[in-house]
Amino acid sequence: MRFQLAMILGFALVVSPPAGAQAEQRRAATLEDIYLLRDIGGDVDPFLEISPDQTQAAFFVREILPEADDYAYRLALTDIASGHTRIIADAGRFVFRTDGGYRSGLGVDRIARFSPDGAALYYTAERHGQLNIRRVDLRTGDDAQVTDAEGDIRGLWFSGNVLMFETATPRQQARAQLIEDERRGFRVDENFRAAYGLARVTDEAAGARTWSYDLPSGLTRAADDSAPPAPAYIRAIDSTSTAAEPALGLFAPGNERCMDPACAGALDAAWLMSGDHAEEVLFLRREGHGRALHALYMWSPASGAVRLIRRAEDRLFACAPGRAALVCFQESALTPRRLVSIDLASGALRPLFDPNPAFGSIAAPRVERLDFTDAEGNESFAHLVYPLRYRRGRTYPAVVVQYHSRGFLRGGVGNETPILPLSARGYFVISVERPEFRLRAARLTAAEVQRETELDGSERRAKREALNDFIARAVARGADPARIGITGLSDGAETVYAMLMDEPNTFRAAVVSSPPTDPASWPLQASAYRDRSLARIGLTSPWVEGSPWTQWWRDNSASLNAERLSTPTLFNWGESEAVRGFPLLARLHENGTPYEAYIYPGAYHLKYRPQHLLAAQQRTMDWFDRWLQPE
Repeated sequence: MRFQLAMILGFALVVSPPAGAQAEQRRAATLEDIYLLRDIGGDVDPFLEISPDQTQAAFFVREILPEADDYAYRLALTDIASGHTRIIADAGRFVFRTDGGYRSGLGVDRIARFSPDGAALYYTAERHGQLNIRRVDLRTGDDAQVTDAEGDIRGLWFSGNVLMFETATPRQQARAQLIEDERRGFRVDENFRAAYGLARVTDEAAGARTWSYDLPSGLTRAADDSAPPAPAYIRAIDSTSTAAEPALGLFAPGNERCMDPACAGALDAAWLMSGDHAEEVLFLRREGHGRALHALYMWSPASGAVRLIRRAEDRLFACAPGRAALVCFQESALTPRRLVSIDLASGALRPLFDPNPAFGSIAAPRVERLDFTDAEGNESFAHLVYPLRYRRGRTYPAVVVQYHSRGFLRGGVGNETPILPLSARGYFVISVERPEFRLRAARLTAAEVQRETELDGSERRAKREALNDFIARAVARGADPARIGITGLSDGAETVYAMLMDEPNTFRAAVVSSPPTDPASWPLQASAYRDRSLARIGLTSPWVEGSPWTQWWRDNSASLNAERLSTPTLFNWGESEAVRGFPLLARLHENGTPYEAYIYPGAYHLKYRPQHLLAAQQRTMDWFDRWLQPE
């Protein structure tokens, strides 16, 4: 029944009228508007598939099911010429993604592949908690399951006319491990991390296998092939470089290198295009301050000419070439993700499919981009979102959101701070893209960059300088310096704790969604992780004397500096990580610092349940209303 209902809902999604016809008058964004947004393409590796004749695009739409506290995934098909989009299959519900035996809270992204003749789509779908491959006939609409695999499908591709797929560790093996653990307990080995929960999670890659499926016969057999790598049109100029960000070059199939300045730098993707007379290479490059711009170019190896097609701050990803156009997912600061095509002759962008047509009725606040470069040359930027009903001469509270600000301004990393609803409620929002040490990364390994920037305090200092600059400019535009709040998750949480220690008078309230660095976190990590950290960057335990890291632990541990944390703070922690935060809570209680702490059962680094996200967002808004809004 749930699959039939999903198809009905999906049809309603596609035939919704355009945004302009839905509402004459725009209204303020609510928490529900952001919470119920449909997503397309996936979370980890955004997925877009173009048909062999380059006339159709296939992708997945994910929609929240509030009553079920779950997600529905649906396979969509767009005609690139007309933009006509229809839902053609139900891909089921949420399934956890697991990496190396650990969960972050992300779900497995669905995959679809056109058959070589373009007549069918093979796609991954959940049924009864299991991921298998299904086939939908694009002429008749017939939909049937193709595999009954022992493990969930994790990869899917064609090798000629043979369908190849990869399965995770067999489910029966995973269930047997779980049952045995519950009955007899399990040994704490070198890979067990108590920091992420006291139950083992199956390493789904440990028992991964590759298979081939013969389309005519329907026979499946074990195979040794892996997914073919994409053609390496972009690669390091020096193949021996160990730098974290080596210099990249653009190359033609014959190994000819493009020498134009546009063919270097932050090259993202490239495609070989067959023209009327010669082959050309289409490529996407990030450029400008903080690499905030996405620029599309065409290079002719025959003539050496490079032509700019389009440059904008819009975020483009999962692009694939169609006929005379590049098809991409696109986001901008105030536009949620949608499917677009970019004309390769004119650079004109044309919307193909908008999964959230009603969002066009939401009133858009003013947004200003603020750029900052520190003394070392590290670039960062922020989007300053004004209060929706901003009036010059008045003062407003402000909230800092971290730690990426590219594409749609939804809620920062983790989506726990609803930016537009805060603007509608009368807040400035400072959405920050963190500074990156690109100059060091061009000459040092990733481990060397991490060691340097941690031990010399430059990462902490760079973030502080950037945030202080953005806050000062917001104050100059009407933000009240006595009513500034800050939020963060993961790297953003580290910045929150550091700022509350370094700038105790800057923030009136804080919301943090990850526990802090603390000596207690060290023994909770796996011994293999501790050994790797020692070998990689020299990181030692908090109790080793004489190590350069000894002072680092003392300076960065929030519980050891709790007397400097006087800001009222709301903690929204996932269950798997929460234990690391209790030393800080005890110290805050002893010092009389106002705080509230919430634990979200079953949540990991990221909150995956829709109702958890909604609750965290509502508590965040309520916390700031309590401490930053006048009575």
